[in-house]
Amino acid sequence: MRRLLYVSCWLSAMVSLPGYTHPGPLDSQGCHPNVAHGSYHCHAGPLAGQQYKSKDEMLQDLLEHERNERRKAKDGASGSPTHFQGGFKRF
Repeated sequence: MRRLLYVSCWLSAMVSLPGYTHPGPLDSQGCHPNVAHGSYHCHAGPLAGQQYKSKDEMLQDLLEHERNERRKAKDGASGSPTHFQGGFKRF
C-alpha cells in the first residue's frame, strides 16, 4: 500500500512538471531573458505570451503596440460614425 502511494505521488509530480512555470524576475514590461534559449519573452503586460530574439526587439514591438493603442483611442474619441456604439446621439 505504501509503495502504491509513493508511485502515485511520483507519477503526479512528473505529470505536473511540464506545467511548472520557470522562476525569474520580470522587468517593468513583464518580460525577462531566457538564458537557455538566448531569447527574451514576456509573461505579463501587453506583450504577454510573445517571444523575441532580444530585449531591443521586444522594446520596438512595445513602442509599436503603444502607438497603435493611442491611435485606436484617438479614433474612438473623434466621434466618427464608424466608431459609434449604438443608441441615440445627443447634440
